[in-house]
Amino acid sequence: MSSGLAGRVREQIGDAAFGMDGRLIDWRSSLLPATLNCLEDRHLTTLDPGRRRVPEAGAVIALNSFLPWEQHSGDLRLADLSSVDKLTFDARCPTGVRGTPPHLDMIAARGQSIVAATARGPGYLGRRFAGLAAAYDSVEVPPAMRPWHEILPLLRQSGRTFA
Repeated sequence: MSSGLAGRVREQIGDAAFGMDGRLIDWRSSLLPATLNCLEDRHLTTLDPGRRRVPEAGAVIALNSFLPWEQHSGDLRLADLSSVDKLTFDARCPTGVRGTPPHLDMIAARGQSIVAATARGPGYLGRRFAGLAAAYDSVEVPPAMRPWHEILPLLRQSGRTFA
């Protein structure tokens, strides 16, 4: 199923857009027309093109889904956050754990409130669950984050669900 979905996306873009490595020559070929119209020079310096050379990648899905909202962020509502002030793409989020910090595809912010989004392409359907590093157990968290921190063992026990 995932290869069929990825193949259909690639078919829509066209073979000429892909290099010998199977990745897009120009990452902007993965963007929908509405997203391309919103792309500004400042985005070209802040977005990671390497994460967008595979058109079915989550980073592409997030950009196509949320960049058009940037010009109308006051109308965007995510969870309990409305009238967003700022959208940030390709956000690295240090955790205090050794290694590469996780990426969040998009963070919407208003004042001190944030909502983060991560997107997954069709490749996610066939992937194994990577698990949660035990190093997170020893991270010191602020009091407001303790309830989240306390569910980590439950997540480890049940695999992919919180049930």
